[in-house]
Parts: sequence; C-alpha cells; structure tokens
Amino acid sequence: MRRYPTYKRVTSAITLILAAIWFGYVLLWPNTNATAGSGVPVGGPAPDFELKTVEGETYRLSDLKGKAVMLNFFATWCTYCKAEMPVLQEAYEKYRDQGFLILAIDLDESDLAITTFRDQYGLTFPIVVDRGSNVSQRYQIVPLPTSYFVDRSGIVRAKWTGAIDKAQMEALLKQIL
Repeated sequence: MRRYPTYKRVTSAITLILAAIWFGYVLLWPNTNATAGSGVPVGGPAPDFELKTVEGETYRLSDLKGKAVMLNFFATWCTYCKAEMPVLQEAYEKYRDQGFLILAIDLDESDLAITTFRDQYGLTFPIVVDRGSNVSQRYQIVPLPTSYFVDRSGIVRAKWTGAIDKAQMEALLKQIL
C-alpha cells in the first residue's frame, strides 16, 4: 500500500480544520446584535406557516393572533439551544396565563430525538417539526438558535440569535406582552 506524501496529509488536515471553523462560525456562533440583516424584518408581518408536533397536533401561526408568540428555531444537537431551554421554560410558565406562547420549531430531526430532548429538559410548550426545512428557509435561519418575537397582531417586534438569558428574555417579552 502506497502512502500519501506528507504535504497532501497536511493540506487535507488544514482543509478539514478550516471547514470545521467555518461551520462553527456560520451555524453556531451567537450573534447578539441581530435585529437587522437577513431574515424576516422586524416591524413587518410574520410569514404564516403550518407545522405539526410529533404527536400530530397542527399549529398555524395565523391562528395564534391575539397571543404573544416566541418562535424559537432550534435543534437538539445545538449546544446554545440546550443552554437556553431552561430560560424558555421558565418564561413560558411565568407568562402563559398572559397569552404568551413559545412555539419551538425543530429543524427536521427524528421524532425520537425531539421527544427525548423535550423530556430531558421538561419542556411543556409545543414543539413543532419543520419537515423539509421550508419554514426555516423562509425565515432564513442561520445560526441556531434564532428566535422571533411576534406581537398579538402578528407583527415581528424583535429577533434574537444565539442563546438567550433571563434578562434578555424579560426585555424582549416587554415588546410583545
């Protein structure tokens, strides 16, 4: 068996490292100043969609008018998504009686991965699955997690990318409650 020359092995290793850095930066790096830029514009209507939970329950965004809605795009493998889930659950429990709903949108993972994640974090807000990633493409979701805060009339009032902490959540909720 013939071995590759050293320069080919080094070049391959450098390419893999650069690809990993790019992936981490583009898809996972939190951007705390993301109210402007790509995606659905703040101040405009939230694009309507219809998605189902693992159990088959259907949620249509237009049916949620009259509620303050947080659309949280996430994946079960995402470290930042995992970090923010306790904050989301706490806010949901605190404000749901005031008409607040978190609609977590999973990026097309298996039912088992989603239910395991939900149970592990004790999540009680609905988790819908974006099969085919049509909704995440429409909302231009990069990186994860990304959250949109939609007021009771269906207007996007804020956008947040990266893990959200308790203080940030409280400040953003004031814009839609």
